[in-house]
Amino acid sequence: MGYKKAALILFIGSLMFFLTLIFALPSSSQNNKSPEQSSQLTKTNAALKRDLVSETGEKILEIIEASYQTSENGIESSSIRVRNLSKRDITAYGIIWTVKFTDTSKCQLTQIVDHRIHKDMVEAKGIKPFAPYEEKFIPSSTNRSLGEGQKIESVEAEISFVEFEDASGVGIEKSEMYEQVISKRKGAELYKQWIETDYEDTPQKMAKVIEKLQGDGLPNNKELENSWVEIGASSYRQWMRDILNNKGETLLREQLHRQLKRRK
Repeated sequence: MGYKKAALILFIGSLMFFLTLIFALPSSSQNNKSPEQSSQLTKTNAALKRDLVSETGEKILEIIEASYQTSENGIESSSIRVRNLSKRDITAYGIIWTVKFTDTSKCQLTQIVDHRIHKDMVEAKGIKPFAPYEEKFIPSSTNRSLGEGQKIESVEAEISFVEFEDASGVGIEKSEMYEQVISKRKGAELYKQWIETDYEDTPQKMAKVIEKLQGDGLPNNKELENSWVEIGASSYRQWMRDILNNKGETLLREQLHRQLKRRK
């Protein structure tokens, strides 16, 4: 009986060991492949850098580091870290990513950072200007697919313009990117005025404001034919919608009341 019992235990032990191998080996193989497969999905690359320098040679905005992530499909994203060396508060700046391909062609991807799209939004959100010697990390969803047979030779990040708190700047003259900033701010102000024309602290007037916010309508203004002005108006609308949807009608009314009080 002892011999049979020992044989049975040995058989069960062998069976369990065999089953463990069956389930463990494929899992181990899969685990070994995962890091290799994931590394093939995306790759982080260092980009070339070009700081913004004034006409007198003073470095205004320094790019500390810039990188972009690629897959077999092309550029998936990018990120940049910058330092303000201007000794002045910066309220907006533009970044250009220039992608050069091995077939000598190239393309540009642009990115704008605006710390004062509208004073109402700046005050409500507590947005601060880019202070002297401060560093900022700016991620981006920059995306550029590759054509058939196309390969990236290099990517360079540069600062195209800077606006200071007093509305002066470096590189803002004849800058299309800076014109976009001005146009968006104009659109935000147009939408603000359009909303406030209907506001009074009564249920009927508040209902009219909410109806406007929840709709897709925009002010009847020819300047909104400019797509960047329209984007600015839409940004202001979305900000007010977020107050309504996330914080409620009471806080929206308080926000509008504060804005009107500042105008008086």
